[in-house]
Amino acid sequence: MERAASAFWRITGQELPRGTAPEPRPGLSEDELDLWDPQPPVDVPRTHDWWKSNAARFNPAKRYQAGLDVSDAPLGPVFDQLPLAIRYDVHLRERALTPGTPDWELETWTWKQKNPNT
Repeated sequence: MERAASAFWRITGQELPRGTAPEPRPGLSEDELDLWDPQPPVDVPRTHDWWKSNAARFNPAKRYQAGLDVSDAPLGPVFDQLPLAIRYDVHLRERALTPGTPDWELETWTWKQKNPNT
């Protein structure tokens, strides 16, 4: 379920609604409690309701990353709005598919790097 939740966020940019995190089972030691980090379960009915009311925003013929359409100009203005981890993937995909795509160092991303002549 967590992989599906991650994919949902990756496409829609929306965190899934979740239920209440489970309580630790009785008898855990202090060390075990230090490592206790439960993930609340995904609230599937609320997620389904969200999707029913928002699905029209997502054209199945287009590609979305974090809720943004990256189909037509993935390295255009939308690129700067993407989280860095997603920028890597979008940039590498463009480099693989489109000859002449610039070789940007995203870790040092600045407006100067994107437009070196300004």
